[in-house]
Amino acid sequence: MTRIELDGDTWTILAEGVTRDGKTYCHLASTTRSRQQRNGAVPLQMGDWIDQALIQAAAAQREGATDVFDRMTFQAARDRAEALWEGSRVASEAFGAFPRGAMGLTPDALKASPEWRAAKAASDAALGRLRDFNRQYTKKFKLEIRAARESERAAKACAS
Repeated sequence: MTRIELDGDTWTILAEGVTRDGKTYCHLASTTRSRQQRNGAVPLQMGDWIDQALIQAAAAQREGATDVFDRMTFQAARDRAEALWEGSRVASEAFGAFPRGAMGLTPDALKASPEWRAAKAASDAALGRLRDFNRQYTKKFKLEIRAARESERAAKACAS
């Protein structure tokens, strides 16, 4: 799915409609904001006219990321995966450092603060980058990942 930056937020384009005057009507879902319902959090959604150039640039960037990934060696991809895991862990720890109430919930007043929102956005973005990378990493290097895990298990078994 194509993601775009709009009004200081990141949106996923769920569907594209009619195109007029260089703009396309799109159904968008926020990647950082949601509303709570009984069945869980639901991302905020909206319809808006998006400049066709912005959509094409986001799609090209996404395709370009795939091309770069295809030229990556297994060791480079593994190093990148470890760096993304570490970035996600750091962002998650920073987000988790905020105080919680007696029931483990974050108070609404804290959720309204810019610091909490920035930490939440950073944590969500880091996790999104890791998720997007792993989606391609596990497909492209399936055999290499399996062999690396088996060698790590064998080394661990020999050590004990």
